[in-house]
Amino acid sequence: MTGTRETFAYRERARTPGEPVRPVEVVREGPPRSQKVKVRWLDGEYEGLEEWVSAVRLVAPWKEAGLLLEDERRTLAALEASGDVYGTVPYRAAEFVFFAVPQEAGAEVLFGTRAIERELLVIDDLEAAATRLGLDAEGLLSEPLAFVDRTGEYVAPFGVAIKVAGLRCRRFAAEVLDSVREREEELRAQLVSGAHPRAGWVSPERIRGHARAELERAEPVFSLVRRWCGEESVARYDEVVALRGEVDRLRALIEDTVRWLRDSGYPVKAALLARDLGDSS
Repeated sequence: MTGTRETFAYRERARTPGEPVRPVEVVREGPPRSQKVKVRWLDGEYEGLEEWVSAVRLVAPWKEAGLLLEDERRTLAALEASGDVYGTVPYRAAEFVFFAVPQEAGAEVLFGTRAIERELLVIDDLEAAATRLGLDAEGLLSEPLAFVDRTGEYVAPFGVAIKVAGLRCRRFAAEVLDSVREREEELRAQLVSGAHPRAGWVSPERIRGHARAELERAEPVFSLVRRWCGEESVARYDEVVALRGEVDRLRALIEDTVRWLRDSGYPVKAALLARDLGDSS
């Protein structure tokens, strides 16, 4: 609110989507710390009355009230179609996939950050995300109960989030499977060592207990993510990881040989072998 005489949509329970709104005119703003404004009622029994109210109850400019209510109606319908999925294995698997692939500003694909949207798929810019991720923008727009809200964000029920997560797994299988492997290795390392890089004051027993619980909780999630990536992608990825391990093993063996040659009085042979290895030290 930048001045007086602006008209806003007032809602008594501001954080209850779908509740009716009333037009009010702002006649005065209170001190910044008060979070209060004086409004004049423009309808109803007390039309013309001025009263101090909480600024948070002014949920939108009055000219956007119809759009706000329509967005909320559609959001509530998408939530009803989604069911109570927050925290379930499919939800956590989709959430993991969304964060496993680097996002670009303006093309984020995530669950909603607001409490009412946390079970819904939200895409900042559908066209940008579709171009980057190989999604079918028209197909997503045709999904039942999906819509683009008044701010330009694409919103869809949880079922669409699962479809998009599966598409991302298949398109970015290596990145997703890398994230799965890194998280599993991180938790297993904590389980063995009892150490955590950001919890040095926590006892090893508690760290191991937490790691064990997280591994058990994550197992069905990672299993589902791998299934979304597809057996062929997982097999190919496992082969690549195995090859990486063999390359690392051979490199370590050659490095040990270079050190032995140097220590045994064969510096020229050591230098030649190090050069072939690509070691300039």
